[in-house]
Amino acid sequence: NYHRFLLLDSTNVWAKNGLLSCDSARLWKKLPQRFSVKKCDYLNSRKSSDFSPVVMNDDGSLILFTSSRVAKGVKGIKNSKITGQRNNDLYTVRRNNKGKWEEAVLLPEGVINTDMDEGVACLGSDGKTIYYTVCRSIPGETHGAEIYYSKRSGNDYSEPKQLIFFKDSTVTIAHPAMSPGGEYLYFVSDHFSGYGGKDIWRSERNGTQYGAPVNLGHGSPV
Repeated sequence: NYHRFLLLDSTNVWAKNGLLSCDSARLWKKLPQRFSVKKCDYLNSRKSSDFSPVVMNDDGSLILFTSSRVAKGVKGIKNSKITGQRNNDLYTVRRNNKGKWEEAVLLPEGVINTDMDEGVACLGSDGKTIYYTVCRSIPGETHGAEIYYSKRSGNDYSEPKQLIFFKDSTVTIAHPAMSPGGEYLYFVSDHFSGYGGKDIWRSERNGTQYGAPVNLGHGSPV
C-alpha cells in the first residue's frame, strides 16, 4: 500500500517513512532477541494509567512512578480535562528482603501530591532530589505544565519549589530528565522560540542554580 501511494505522491515523507519501517520490521524479525518484554504486574493497576517508572536506588528495589489510581483514603481529586481520568499522582513501590514487591505507596499528600496533576518525574544525581511535572488548574488563571523539585530524607520530602525557565507562565515546561552526571536538566517545552510544537531543551546546572535553557534543535550540542 505504501508503494501504491508513492506512485501517486513520490515525495510524501510519511509514506517513505512507513515503507522504511516495514523493511526495518522485516529485518528485526531475523535478529535474535536479547530482552523479553513482559507486563509489570506489580506496578500496574486494573483500570488506571501507570507510567514513567524511575529506579530510585542502586539495587532497583525502590521505584517511583506516576499513576491515576485512587489511593486508599484519598478523596476530592479532580479529573483531568485532557484524559477524563483522575489526575495523576506520584507513588513508590518497594521490593522487600524476600524479593516480593509490596503495595504501592502514595507520596506525601499536600507536599508532593495535591488535587492537581503531578507526575513524570526523574531522580537527581544526588539520588535524593526528585524533579517532577505539575499541571495546575486554577480558575481565572492560565498555566502551562511546570517543573517542581523536592529533596527526600527517609520518608519525608522538603517543600517543593518551582523551576522557572521562562517568564511566561502559560508556557509548558514538563517531563524533566537529569543527565547521568547531573550537569544538565533536560525538559520539554512549547516556548515560542522553539522550532514548532514541543521541543527538547536543556539547562546547565551550576551548584543549586540552573542556566538559561538551550533548545536542542538544528545541530545544537547534546
